[in-house]
Amino acid sequence: MPAVEWEPHPDPRSETVAQRIATACGVLIIAVGTIVLAGWIWNDVTVTGLGADVTMKTNTAVAFLFCGTGLIIRRRAPGLAVACGVVAATIGGLTIFEHLTGWSLGIDQALFTEPSGAANTASPNRMGLIAATSFVLAGVTLVLLSRQSAAAVETAQRISVIGIVLALLALSGLMYGATQITGMVSITGIAWHSAASLLLLHLGLLASRTDYGLMARFVSNGPEGTMLRRQALPVTLVPFMVGYLILIGVNASLFDRGWSLSLLVMALIVLLWVTIWGTAWSLEQTDAQRRRLERGVDQLLIRERQARDEAVRANRLKDQFIATLSHELRTPLNVMLGWTKILESGTRPDQHTRAAAVVARNGRLLARLIEDLLDVSRAAAGQFEVTRGSVSFNTLVQTAIDAINPSAAAKPVRLEADLDPRLGTIEADADRLQQVINNLLSNAVKFTPAGGSIHVRTTAVSTNARLEVSDSGIGFDRSFATHIFQPFRQADPSTRREYGGLGLGLSIAKHLVELHGGTITAVSEGRGRGARFIVTLPAVGQTPPRPTPADVASAVEST
Repeated sequence: MPAVEWEPHPDPRSETVAQRIATACGVLIIAVGTIVLAGWIWNDVTVTGLGADVTMKTNTAVAFLFCGTGLIIRRRAPGLAVACGVVAATIGGLTIFEHLTGWSLGIDQALFTEPSGAANTASPNRMGLIAATSFVLAGVTLVLLSRQSAAAVETAQRISVIGIVLALLALSGLMYGATQITGMVSITGIAWHSAASLLLLHLGLLASRTDYGLMARFVSNGPEGTMLRRQALPVTLVPFMVGYLILIGVNASLFDRGWSLSLLVMALIVLLWVTIWGTAWSLEQTDAQRRRLERGVDQLLIRERQARDEAVRANRLKDQFIATLSHELRTPLNVMLGWTKILESGTRPDQHTRAAAVVARNGRLLARLIEDLLDVSRAAAGQFEVTRGSVSFNTLVQTAIDAINPSAAAKPVRLEADLDPRLGTIEADADRLQQVINNLLSNAVKFTPAGGSIHVRTTAVSTNARLEVSDSGIGFDRSFATHIFQPFRQADPSTRREYGGLGLGLSIAKHLVELHGGTITAVSEGRGRGARFIVTLPAVGQTPPRPTPADVASAVEST
């Protein structure tokens, strides 16, 4: 299976921390170099050795000044940083030449002289081979870091790692008193602050470029970068500290050599297991986050699919509505145009009355369709207004019955009324409430076949007024019950259906009832088993506060 190509995804916070570490390292080694040079100027061994017997040599302090300066200015002045690196590498390279050939080039005592016999010093004021090699590596690294090539940066970072290893080797030798290392003064002699400064130097060089190579992985926000950042410091420091504590115990005769080795081995085992568990925990957290993201993606896909299905359904409903609207408008318009053409062709005077009646009736039908569309538009915009007043509920119902009676008788459909005489007045908009009752009765007559019956009943229920309109008509399926009050929804949406209309009456009725603080419900046992509509309104003394535009818009959306 081919390896997956790694793509950088840097963590901005980690990148910022890395740059701050690089700058801090540069400032610290400049400070150390400056202090040591001041000690040489004052000829104070305590300052040049920072309290220790082994001193930092003059050229070492100078090389630190150049390296620290190059590290700080690398981003702002890469050319000067390269020059600083060349100077530091030259100092280190010449010193290595002196160590290997035994010749003196005169560079060691050029600024300050040191008497012979200084601790861990092969030649007066000459830096050790580890320090010289480290400066050559640092100088080359500064030159490579100025390049924009990924290969150059990766090479520079690998060189910095070698420099870190050399510095840690020197520090460990000083901490543990390794005579086999520190005894070879011509090769490994080094002051403790020189070793520490070299460690800071190469650490700063490694952290200064995070766009390529090792550091790009270190600062990435993926599991690799997270694990590296969490484990780097403890894995490096814990073995050093454990070894040093065991050395203190051995020197204090608390345990012998074998026991000290056992403690060191156990400490390393514990460290490795802690590292393994930490890595496993980090990977598990990453995997859990991945699973959460996958679930989130699945939910987004489900919602996207639902939204797409809803959009398709809405588009289909729009097409059905346009077809229905065109049919409903064209039918009365064609009738009106037909009778108008007959009138224009010179009909007999006795047909004028009939033609005028037909045109007027179809004109009223067109006006009603347009008014319904305007009502739905007002409801969607939250611009429906109701003006409340004290009205007799029974009177409104009886008026609607009287208006629909001719249509019911012509079909014929039996229309029965049972109005509760105990029912008094309610606070309502008489015209709008009349519109609701008219819609319910008109629908009942429209959908009840000849020979059927409609029953209208009003009752007083607690503090509410209740209206029930029951019919023995076609009814509706339970699957359609949740859509019956939605605008433009009809059980039969085709233009060839038996019953006309746009499907707006019940939607408008529901909105008007809710504006009055009431409720409307529809019940049917199924197709062919009739329907029952129930309207409940608060009676006098129970009138709710007038709804705000936000309430109106919310009510429209709920339909």
